[in-house]
Amino acid sequence: MKTAKQKPKNLATPGKPMLQEDFVSLIKEAEAGEFISLEESEKRFKEWRLQRKK
Repeated sequence: MKTAKQKPKNLATPGKPMLQEDFVSLIKEAEAGEFISLEESEKRFKEWRLQRKK
């Protein structure tokens, strides 16, 4: 019988326990990602919506 050793990291489910180390690693991963301004975000969203309409 196979058992899962690691629990999935699903942050969308409230009330599920998560280790602090896992939480910190997810924060560090997010900080290493791309940060954009609000204006750039709105611009990308408008471009995305125009592409979807086609």
